[in-house]
Amino acid sequence: MGGAGRVGGGPPAAPFEVSLVDLSPNRRSPYVVVYWCIIERCTAIMRQLSPSIAQPRFPNLSPPACANIRRHRPPSMRLLNTSTLGMKDFISDHDRPLYAILSHTWGEQEISWAQWQNRHASPIEATLGGAKILDCCRQALADGFAWVWVDTCCIDKSSSAELSEAINSMFRWYRDAEICYAYLSDVPNAPPSSREAWSHMRKSKWFTRGWTLQELVAPKDLRFYSEDWQPLGTKAQFADLISSMTHISIRFLFGDNLDLASIAQKMSWAANRQTTRLEDQAYSLLGIFDINIPLLYGEGSKAFQRLQHTLLITYPEDQSLFVWGKIVSGHVENPPVLDSSVLNPGPMPWRPPSAGSELHGILATSPADFAESYNVVPCRTAAERFYHDSNYRAQLPSLAGNGTVKAHFARAPGKSITTIKKYLSDPPIAQLKEVASCLILCNYDGLPESAGTFAMNLSIQPLRHPDIFDEFSKNPRAYSFLTSTAHLSSMFLPGDIIQRRSVVSPKSGVIAHEWWSGLQVGFSLFSEAKLARAGNVRGEIFAKQYGFKDKKSRGFGILVERVTSPAHEDGTCLKFAIVPCQCDTTDPPVTEKRDGVSLVWYTHPLTSFRYGPIVTLRDSGHLVGNGGRGYSWTVEEKPFPKIFVSIEKFPLRAGGFVDVVDFIVGPEMGELETASRRGRGQPLQRRFS
Repeated sequence: MGGAGRVGGGPPAAPFEVSLVDLSPNRRSPYVVVYWCIIERCTAIMRQLSPSIAQPRFPNLSPPACANIRRHRPPSMRLLNTSTLGMKDFISDHDRPLYAILSHTWGEQEISWAQWQNRHASPIEATLGGAKILDCCRQALADGFAWVWVDTCCIDKSSSAELSEAINSMFRWYRDAEICYAYLSDVPNAPPSSREAWSHMRKSKWFTRGWTLQELVAPKDLRFYSEDWQPLGTKAQFADLISSMTHISIRFLFGDNLDLASIAQKMSWAANRQTTRLEDQAYSLLGIFDINIPLLYGEGSKAFQRLQHTLLITYPEDQSLFVWGKIVSGHVENPPVLDSSVLNPGPMPWRPPSAGSELHGILATSPADFAESYNVVPCRTAAERFYHDSNYRAQLPSLAGNGTVKAHFARAPGKSITTIKKYLSDPPIAQLKEVASCLILCNYDGLPESAGTFAMNLSIQPLRHPDIFDEFSKNPRAYSFLTSTAHLSSMFLPGDIIQRRSVVSPKSGVIAHEWWSGLQVGFSLFSEAKLARAGNVRGEIFAKQYGFKDKKSRGFGILVERVTSPAHEDGTCLKFAIVPCQCDTTDPPVTEKRDGVSLVWYTHPLTSFRYGPIVTLRDSGHLVGNGGRGYSWTVEEKPFPKIFVSIEKFPLRAGGFVDVVDFIVGPEMGELETASRRGRGQPLQRRFS
């Protein structure tokens, strides 16, 4: 290390130079902290000679390596001297003295770092915040501590960098403190460690605030004080009562490794706590989970989503992250969709979406969603096999851009697909949606991993199930994987084609296959939202395929194409076609009779109207809702079942229209007659191949 500039009096000294061996900029070296300890000690020595000495420079290091050193500089902790009331920064743990720390809830007249520095010009003793700090110093001094840390005055919150550094280090600071004083400003005096003391303490707002969770768990010696700084008892003395109230296991209150607690358990500890800033719901949990994320105040609820994204990547085998919401005992049927409500060709009843009808992604919206998950732990051995055994080939959870989460789950045994109604607000329609049940590799704490798992659908259900991985080993292909993503927001563009429903009557003799589309330029299909985002582009094709129950290799497709139509205000309309096809095969087209009718059965998938359709539907048929902005058709053509098709245009709030389509296969004739009387239109046009 060499000095460059004058030491002593005269002009300010130039930055001194430090010669270090270059470090890899692509990883964090264990020597970075050692280097910083050396640099800080050298800086202190140089400043004894010249107080104006500047920060060191590293001339022989590459810029990335230099940035790597500065980025991994150990966090500085500013402590308050209990005798002189002066402050001092401590960089390394080696130089940091023993200290006490204060835990409290923020109130009126809190003293900031700047106000503390100016306390001689503006006395702070008369303020509530100032008196609290002074009382804390007196208590620490009486306990033999020369230094104390108080969050209100020991952090310069005008510096976003310092605030971020402090928040990311705070759990460790509370953990390393010799004593933590929990000042309960709303609790009166009571005999220490008494039932009276606890009866007052349990009602304190200290147990309801988000930031005090880590201040409860982290310290090894936590002592409670009343509003007059009279002792009430210790965490150890009230451990059973605290555990019962907070659902935090006693072993974690006594300092057991928090890595042994599941994500769901830790989230549940914060479920009934509040924070002033919405973002602090996430930031106050960083130390609990031992992770770091950038602090972006103003992002609102996105902070909690970013926290979960980080947990997903950091702890991918802990699927308890997905066990949130109401946990029900036994099997609970999802809200049924009655045949009369979905097979009726008329418009499905709609109501404004409410909190109870909204569908969510696989991630929670706040810690409150985990209120019932305090006893849920991951089946870690099962998860390791699920993700790392070559028999299963399940992919680890990942982020797919724009906050979308992709995760593999095992399909739940038995019937795992349920149809529910989803209510949209723009456009105002009710949409049928298929929801899949899947297994979450978790169980209740204390039970063997093979005793059961959780099924996730609209509710979280504990399932008694044999060791599913023994079953996997016998026949891995018997358990298919479900890929779940975050729920797509209902934001539609003018010209989008939305499938409102595609249902099949049990009497129709056919089954519905997966929703699929032709892969054409400019076309994208979101099967989860039943949305074909073709915009106003002409020539785009999408289709729904159906197969006959008695011969599953034969079926038909309903194709939809956007075509030019000068009569419409947007210059386009939709054309429908019904085409016979072969299912689940790429064999060449074949000619074959069914029900006495000779047809050409085309290759799956159908990607063009060049195939000979049995029926083509244009702007003709019965007028339907929205002031006549739609049409409906009833098709009866052998060898196919009766088919009802409708199309309606719905205006969007931002302008433009979307097309909403219905496919009903095998509706009852009485229902069709009722639907046909709702409006008048032109006769059905048919074109035979």
